[in-house]
Amino acid sequence: MPDTGQVRPTTKPPTDASPTAIARQFDARPDEHFTYLLAKVEHLLERRLDQALASVELTLRQFSALVHIARTPGLSSADLARALLTSPQAVNTLVSRLRAAGLVERADGPARQPLALTVSTAGLDALRRAAPIATAAEADAIKGVDPADLATTQSVLGWLLEFHAGLSEEPTGGRSESSPSVKPCPASS
Repeated sequence: MPDTGQVRPTTKPPTDASPTAIARQFDARPDEHFTYLLAKVEHLLERRLDQALASVELTLRQFSALVHIARTPGLSSADLARALLTSPQAVNTLVSRLRAAGLVERADGPARQPLALTVSTAGLDALRRAAPIATAAEADAIKGVDPADLATTQSVLGWLLEFHAGLSEEPTGGRSESSPSVKPCPASS
């Protein structure tokens, strides 16, 4: 049988064809998978920060975009998409909303050059109001985490980010595990 890339059951099909019975034949326990837990925590933290930033009429994604644009005036939409780890289409929607709110401006450049993004005066004011709110919400979200555990977690996440960013930028489809361009994860030493 040709490999279609689909997950195949490891046992014979159950006589009960209910979704629960079918799911039991697979070793699928999402809460035991690191990537699932990471995505779930990210979603919950983003939602928490979105709620906090709503008081200044921003989302975490909008706040992050404003920070990147403010730190790099003239940033292109493509560069912003890379910085936010999202698609150009999603960034175009985000930038359109920020422009409509008067928080971001686009400078017309020479023909065939990317449009340069800058934060407007209103955008800088929004950043000044939002930054302490975001900082406090993040501190509140992680207040129960031991500082040493937090440092280890940040180290591992930073390493994973660097490692996987390197893999995604490789034109041949990725580096081999035996020769990544990043150093070994410091937390595993």
